[in-house]
Amino acid sequence: MKCITVFYNVSISDEVIAAICGAGVKEYSIIPRTHGCGATSGARFDDHVWPGYNSVLVMVVDADVAPKVMEALQTLRNTPRGRRSGLYACQTAVEAALLPPG
Repeated sequence: MKCITVFYNVSISDEVIAAICGAGVKEYSIIPRTHGCGATSGARFDDHVWPGYNSVLVMVVDADVAPKVMEALQTLRNTPRGRRSGLYACQTAVEAALLPPG
């Protein structure tokens, strides 16, 4: 299994969710409001100096789904809107996870 973490400006939330769902993701969690500074997107601290904020989306997927998700996110990042939004994703291995109840 793989964990994919996605950072993006809230303005492209619909596009990010459409991309991952189109790649086969059915379960994910969103941290709706985060602050930070990216190399291409600049600072976003949701104040009068640095307006705007980001979101973080986290998902754990089967190893065979992960490349499809990363490819869909890369396709979105390659668009002008994706570049301006500071879209970034990283993938890490999941060493262990809880089993479903029952």
